[in-house]
Amino acid sequence: MTPFWPDTTVIVINNLGGPLLTVHCKSKNDDLGVHMVAANKDYHFSFQPNVWKTTLFFCGFQWNNQFKRFNIFDATRDEGVGEKFNWSIKPDGPCKLAHEQKGNSAEASRRKKAAEINGSRETIEQEKEASRRNMQRSGVIAEGNEEDQRRNPASMRKSPKLCLAFLIMVLLFGLSHGLPPFWPRTDLTMTNNLGGPVLTVHCKSKDNDLGVHMVAAKTDYHFSFQPNIWRTTLFFCSFQWNNQVKRFDIFDATRDQDDGYKFNWTIKPDGPCKLGKNAKCFPWK
Repeated sequence: MTPFWPDTTVIVINNLGGPLLTVHCKSKNDDLGVHMVAANKDYHFSFQPNVWKTTLFFCGFQWNNQFKRFNIFDATRDEGVGEKFNWSIKPDGPCKLAHEQKGNSAEASRRKKAAEINGSRETIEQEKEASRRNMQRSGVIAEGNEEDQRRNPASMRKSPKLCLAFLIMVLLFGLSHGLPPFWPRTDLTMTNNLGGPVLTVHCKSKDNDLGVHMVAAKTDYHFSFQPNIWRTTLFFCSFQWNNQVKRFDIFDATRDQDDGYKFNWTIKPDGPCKLGKNAKCFPWK
């Protein structure tokens, strides 16, 4: 995730009054899977809107014999009003809760605090200036020193140099660990080659649950992510078909991170096989 475009989080709360809610959300490029949400519980996901304000996530909602659809995030409607959206799902339709108002209050509070800090800094600078003048009058420092500092502002030059040195260190660190400067996303695809049965896939990392996905024969499920720079990224999955339940670490940074940014796996009854560079079949865990 880049520091310039923070994640947007969407939270969907089941307020149907009792029934289990099945949620299935997608965008043009991502299928977030099928999620079962109990009454008064929530499902949430995070993403980064694109800079063109065209991001769209649409969801299917199913309960009892009802099936409804709704665009849960539409950049033209939602972007610019916050980075966290809470939706209450009711039988007559979804309701956006006023979380963004809290965000605006928090923003106002941050601005007020920043103004107070800036005011304090101005007061400190004024006190420093008054002290400097008093010292000049008393002969403790010479007036020429200030002019010398203006002509040779070494302290002002140090800060950009330090920033440049830090940036170079970050870039070298990334390159030395097999990562390009801006750490592009890694794409991972799993193809159902079981020979007929529908494959149920459920992948997670330490921080993310990617949901349950039903993958028909000869079709695939894919997701993308950004590995961290410490080479500890791990996504582990369960695979279920017929009466079989298997598990495997589908991405392990210590094993995979030097092999590129696109990974294709074929899922077979006797285990997953990684295709392409460094192709290899693995046993189930």
